[in-house]
Amino acid sequence: MERHNQPITVVGVPLKGIITTLVFLTLLFAVFDPFDFQSTISDMVSSSQEKEQDADQSRQENSIVATPEMISKAANEIRAEKIADYERSENVSPTDQFFYIVELSNGGDIEASDVTIEPDRVTIVSRSGIETIIPRTTIKNIRRYKLPDQPQPQSSP
Repeated sequence: MERHNQPITVVGVPLKGIITTLVFLTLLFAVFDPFDFQSTISDMVSSSQEKEQDADQSRQENSIVATPEMISKAANEIRAEKIADYERSENVSPTDQFFYIVELSNGGDIEASDVTIEPDRVTIVSRSGIETIIPRTTIKNIRRYKLPDQPQPQSSP
């Protein structure tokens, strides 16, 4: 009968397992230098931090911070463009005439029939041909009224 020998143990752990683990760890440390291992880990950490910073920066670039002056300027430009589009549209014929009342911020108003509205200024031309330019910042409101159509003179046959 053969007798099985009990494996040699150190503190209850088989010696064969301890030797296998030591060989494995020795090979691991021989292949991977501890400094290379640390630099690899720090590279991984720094690349993940850079990705987070890039994501934060792209979120900041996508958000727009507008001041009240910027909003006011944009609103004025939109209003001027809408008025220009309306005047060019089919709703207005070339023979239509308008009367404008330009209310100023200081409480006064100007009445005119030839007005050019731009985002930063309003140009008023009087009947005598005098051109007056008023900055949009000094204008409170502009009202436009369509004048009644002039009766066409009928020719006699």
